[in-house]
Amino acid sequence: MPSSHAQCLCGFWPRLVSCLKPTTFDRGQNIITEGEVGDKLYIIERGVCEVLKKLNDREVTIGQLSKGAFFGEIAVLYDMPRTATVKTQTGVIALALSRADILQQLSKEDLERMKLIARTQVFGSVPLLADLDAEKKAKVALALKSQKWHKGALLAGQNHITSRMYIIEQGNILMTPPKRNKSAAAEQELRLGPGQYFGMRGLLFEAPMGFTVTADSDVVMTLSISYQELVNTAGEELSSRTEMAARLHRSIRAHLVRQIPAIKRLADENFQTVFQQAEEVRFLKWNVIFRQNSTLRYVYVLESGKLAEYNGLPDQLVEGSGQVVFKKWNVIMDKDASSEYVYQLKSGEVAVYDGDLKERRPFDSKASTSEAVNCPEHVMPGEYFGAECLSSKSAIAPYSLVALTDVTLIRFPPSSIWAVQEEQRQFLSRIQLFSEDVLTKEEQFMLVGKLKPWNFPAGRYIIQEGEIGDMLFIIERGVCDACKLLDDREVVLTQLKKGAFFGELATMFDMPRTASVRAATHVTALSLTREDISSLIGEDKIAKMQILAKAQVFGSIPILAGLTASAKNTIARRLQRRTFRKGDVIIDQEDTADRLFIVESGSVMVQCGDEEKGQLLLAGMSFGMDRLLYDEPYDIKVTAHSGEVKTLSCTVPDILASAGTGEQEALERQMKRAFHTWLLKSVCLPGESDARLATALGHCDVLEFEAGATVFREQEELNAAYIVIHGVFESKGLKIQNRAEVRGNLVSASPIAFVRDSEMEWVQQPTPVPASHALHAETHGALLKVPLFVVRPA
Repeated sequence: MPSSHAQCLCGFWPRLVSCLKPTTFDRGQNIITEGEVGDKLYIIERGVCEVLKKLNDREVTIGQLSKGAFFGEIAVLYDMPRTATVKTQTGVIALALSRADILQQLSKEDLERMKLIARTQVFGSVPLLADLDAEKKAKVALALKSQKWHKGALLAGQNHITSRMYIIEQGNILMTPPKRNKSAAAEQELRLGPGQYFGMRGLLFEAPMGFTVTADSDVVMTLSISYQELVNTAGEELSSRTEMAARLHRSIRAHLVRQIPAIKRLADENFQTVFQQAEEVRFLKWNVIFRQNSTLRYVYVLESGKLAEYNGLPDQLVEGSGQVVFKKWNVIMDKDASSEYVYQLKSGEVAVYDGDLKERRPFDSKASTSEAVNCPEHVMPGEYFGAECLSSKSAIAPYSLVALTDVTLIRFPPSSIWAVQEEQRQFLSRIQLFSEDVLTKEEQFMLVGKLKPWNFPAGRYIIQEGEIGDMLFIIERGVCDACKLLDDREVVLTQLKKGAFFGELATMFDMPRTASVRAATHVTALSLTREDISSLIGEDKIAKMQILAKAQVFGSIPILAGLTASAKNTIARRLQRRTFRKGDVIIDQEDTADRLFIVESGSVMVQCGDEEKGQLLLAGMSFGMDRLLYDEPYDIKVTAHSGEVKTLSCTVPDILASAGTGEQEALERQMKRAFHTWLLKSVCLPGESDARLATALGHCDVLEFEAGATVFREQEELNAAYIVIHGVFESKGLKIQNRAEVRGNLVSASPIAFVRDSEMEWVQQPTPVPASHALHAETHGALLKVPLFVVRPA
């Protein structure tokens, strides 16, 4: 999309500047959209845009454009679909130049020169030419032959030997497959438009076109080139022409091998490892490539020649002379079917029957026309055989593969793929949801087959905090930063390297991402979606994976985060599911806190205290934690916001039941300590490490007060901060208690020191200060006493 080939237009700018028209775009607006046809280029004068492209069924940001950048230049010359979307990130002013403007300002010679340069950019989508350098592409562009076709004209027949590769410059063509072709890739008609190509596969191997190609619009303009013309662009030196031929063969072989589904998914680096082990092999006519029921040891890709599949032992089918043996009642030729062979009877008897064979009852009632010899033939370069061994080391050949002519094949051992798949399987097995405690190795390998590769440049965000996704990522190469917004500032939490994974909970629930992950270097990552998993794994395993995923959600709930994996799994199994409809009240403010809730699906609205405007919670978020341990009112109202809401909930007894006999009191103390740590972090020590928080908490005291007790008096010197754990306290006629609010992925108390958070400013003073007011307990409650040396920075 944004091109480095500025020479396409730069020589003509003096005559085009007067045609530039400024256009204003709002933030979030698409200037151009991938797949649409346009006739304008744009130059950014002010603002910033992002470039988006659909990769692996997902729209991904692949670049950023700012002042001076231009895009869409090919559209002013050809009716080619946009190859990417350009979307504004800010308000943008862009200068537009249309095709009509160029046609008015430039001479016919200038236009032809501009088109010649533009053609070299189109080569980027043609695998045979993509790896050529700019100079070689320019020579190829000069050698292209332009042709004009009218609607219905035959460009090539399915049995025509490919002599030229065509690139469509204008209009559309229709590619119709042969009726007898059972290849999955050729079952339906194909329509190609400007910038697309055909005939590349067969060009180097003189193979049949394989399709009937006709003009499908009133006028079709094509550019074409033969193999010899391509080689001739290298010059007259034999060594240059030899090097050019070798480069072309290398490019097309890589393209052919890349079409195998299991290989297509490989990252570029892994593909090169596999491709380096590929070799070219030749078989003579009637040679057997592999036999039915034999162990498959190689994958084969057809380059040239003709192969046949035979459902039987090849010795029964062919002899060196080309003799074909048929059993009684085999069908040699079917009525109305075309045949490429002439048969001469050498022995036995044959009968000619003018009718439907299904209606004929043979004299031998045990005989059947279903015994007919079925030998599908293959002539298209790129067809592959034996790929079953890529997914199974003991794969058996389902048929015999025989050369009907001299053939050339690309052959490579499956071990090169197995090594990559095993490494990827091990990556998957480290994720608890896909560990061998849940999935068999066979099931893990099935998921490996669904992994899709991604490439991210340094600085690109792979996932962003707060967004909803359904995809996990595994880092295959490179380094990522895991980041989180803390006090409106992005903080790097940790670095992730090869084998690290993130986003796994998104494969089970529509949860907001809890952190951002950004590529620190160029990164190759593998992705797996929720749909990939559900399409391969049985419901019983999915249920087990969901239990583990629920247990992982506990990591964002302070009182449960420190529990063992076993305890979390036990609690996850005891979670109770309830379904609510829009508007249903899930909990009310005066209800006593007896359950901790997790939103499993849908969204809920939370109103905290006297707030009129609520806050939205999505799947994976929780509420009810802070009052759960102290039997106080929730102090929040939660209602179902979406059409249907599913919640998961547990009680304190459910949680304590995860501990062994005699260990429940210790578990309750552990949960309270975790809650106190969270309070300390929220009020006094945000962003501190777990180790620092543990040390700080060791210097703090939990103080219990009965109703009417005095915490401190007015003018009393204070050498500590006090944080409300639970209960209601009173000062100057104001009631002080934890107020609920949304924090991160949970709804919990907003801890209060004294009357207001703003009064924490006094702790920064160099010496203790006298209290400006007295503090009394209105109900039974508890405070966390935090010494000033803990709060003050060193």
